[in-house]
Amino acid sequence: MVKDSLLNEICMLNHLRYLSIGTEVKSLPSSFSNLWNLEILCVVNEESTLILLPRIWDLVKLRGLYVSNCSFFDMDADESILIAEDTKLENLTVLHKLVLSYWKDTEDIFKRLPNLQVLSFELKESWDYSTEQFWFPKVDCLTELEELSVGFESSNTNESGSSAAINRPWDFTSLLV
Repeated sequence: MVKDSLLNEICMLNHLRYLSIGTEVKSLPSSFSNLWNLEILCVVNEESTLILLPRIWDLVKLRGLYVSNCSFFDMDADESILIAEDTKLENLTVLHKLVLSYWKDTEDIFKRLPNLQVLSFELKESWDYSTEQFWFPKVDCLTELEELSVGFESSNTNESGSSAAINRPWDFTSLLV
């Protein structure tokens, strides 16, 4: 289990290409931008959801991102995270175990991952009140996508204890490419 101080020390290894760690931090430290040669990042972060932004955009050589629970947004905060308009991770082909919730900027994130081939995410609390249906992110911009794995978690249950998602409409039109 890597603590904050050791994580900062690791981030001084700017020639590092592969990093696999266990940690309980909420977000990547600013020193992560020093790892510009990093190609594979594996993080076991079971206790909380690791927030990737904004540091992740500095890892331009990143090809594989495997995190037990990660998000591009702080789901506890009610604010968008500003990202430079032309920022992309062109080399990223695998993104594993992203946690998504209904958030207006989610689809913009996928546009910044143009060569993604394998995507695994879990939808949490994806009810869109404006359309009165469950929301599914638009992934049609991911033209290289070969494998998609999606899990669903909801606290929205009916009297029998089963998910209310069974009787609610879904919008999967974004999957029709």
